[in-house]
Amino acid sequence: MPIFCRIMLEEHFYWVLVLDRWIYTDVDDIIEIFPASLFPSFLPKFLKKGFIKFMFMNVLVGQAHGQGMGRHSKEQVLEMGRYKGGRKECFFINV
Repeated sequence: MPIFCRIMLEEHFYWVLVLDRWIYTDVDDIIEIFPASLFPSFLPKFLKKGFIKFMFMNVLVGQAHGQGMGRHSKEQVLEMGRYKGGRKECFFINV
C-alpha cells in the first residue's frame, strides 16, 4: 500500500469519522447510543447532555484540534471524507 494511502487511512479517515460521529451529531442522538444502565433513570435529560458534552465532546474537540483535523470547518472535514469516484485516490466515507 502506498505510504500516502496509509497516512490518509490512519490519520485523516479516523478523525473524519470521530468528528462526524461525536462532534457534528446532535447530542440527543448520541444519548441514544449509550446503554440505559449508564445513567440512572431519575437523571434529567439536560444533565445527561451536559455529561456527554463535557466528558466526550469537549475532550474530542481538543484532541481533533491538536491533530489538525479539528481546525477545519465542518464542510471541509466532510469533503475530506468524501469518496472521490472515478479518481485514483484512497477511499474514504461516501457522505
